[in-house]
Amino acid sequence: MKNRNLILIIGTISMIIFGLMYNWTVFSKPVSESLNTSVASTTLVFSFCQISFCIGGVLSGFLFKKLPYQPSMIIGACLVGTGLFLTSMATNINSIYLTYSLIFNFSSGFCYKNLLTTVIRWFKDKAGFATGVLLMGCGLSAFVSNMPMTFLIEMIGWRSAMKVLALIAFAVSLLSALYITPCKEDKNATTKSVVNEFDEQVTTKKMIKDPRFYFFFMWTVLILAGATTLSGNSVILAVGFGMTASFGAMLSMTVSLTNSMSRIAYGIIYDRKGRKLAMSICTAMFLLSIICLNIFIFTKISYLLVLAMVFIGLCFGGIPSIASTYVLKTFGNENYPSNFSIQGLYSLFASQLGTTLFGVIYSNTQSYEKALSILLLYAIITLLLYFIINKVIANKNKQRDMKMIEKCAS
Repeated sequence: MKNRNLILIIGTISMIIFGLMYNWTVFSKPVSESLNTSVASTTLVFSFCQISFCIGGVLSGFLFKKLPYQPSMIIGACLVGTGLFLTSMATNINSIYLTYSLIFNFSSGFCYKNLLTTVIRWFKDKAGFATGVLLMGCGLSAFVSNMPMTFLIEMIGWRSAMKVLALIAFAVSLLSALYITPCKEDKNATTKSVVNEFDEQVTTKKMIKDPRFYFFFMWTVLILAGATTLSGNSVILAVGFGMTASFGAMLSMTVSLTNSMSRIAYGIIYDRKGRKLAMSICTAMFLLSIICLNIFIFTKISYLLVLAMVFIGLCFGGIPSIASTYVLKTFGNENYPSNFSIQGLYSLFASQLGTTLFGVIYSNTQSYEKALSILLLYAIITLLLYFIINKVIANKNKQRDMKMIEKCAS
């Protein structure tokens, strides 16, 4: 019998590798200079990373019961290493779109979802804890890798640094493929044993028509768009505002650390205090980040940019933790895999409204101030959506209570 704690440790380390798309921020500037490409072009790399990662994760969710874990993970590990290695040999930005954005991040997204689903089955008694730890590992990617990669790029160049990263990523991914195995369980087991715990069991088709879903979906999209715009462009923004690349890497590490550490905290808050408090904290962190960012733009006081990154990291960490719990508790356990797969598509929309739009605005205006101004609009809309969600849920609960009273009375 394998040690499940060791499985969790290896899984968490592997999640650091599968979250390496947030490491692109330290490569973007040297790659842009080496290949003589625009900021908008290198920004699009990160946008395509998010899209590919999301598609890989959704596909993994639908194929989880059809593909054996180890063969699929071994193939995924090979693609992870291959994608990074081929990126180191790229001669133009289109090659990087293919190797880094598509091959590496699609396979990372596939392995991420596959690993997460497999490891959680070893922790039926501590599923929330295990999920939080694994998500924390993914959030730690930039914190663990950005500064070492920055120093390595300065010493040996971005191509050699990418080759080193490819070797590490392949080795760690392969370890998770070979050591971690599915937990032996009744293959006929279903989620029906816990269905009665929830008031509703909403199908995916009905969920996407429910205002409780699409208002919440928009809320997650806008916060994620803002968070990824700042975290994914931290080095570019630091240099653009007259700071060093190392300072930008430190900012990215700050976002990664606060992002990862807060994921477990949001899960605990949601479980013990409820959705409203968890969402209010996350919304408040987003608003504070945008306020600090705009004051920094006018004053150029560097610590305000640091505060903006701290707050954006704290709200960033709330999105995956709140989203996974919200979908489960609002729409039930019976259809959770497909429901959560649909919710997971917020990454696709967030990438377009975040880093892609940022790159387009900057390309047309050559102004970081104007490119970042869209985040202020997102903050205002996010706050409005928070109140709308509270109202919609309150009305739904009121209707449910009325039906229960009528049923008891009859």
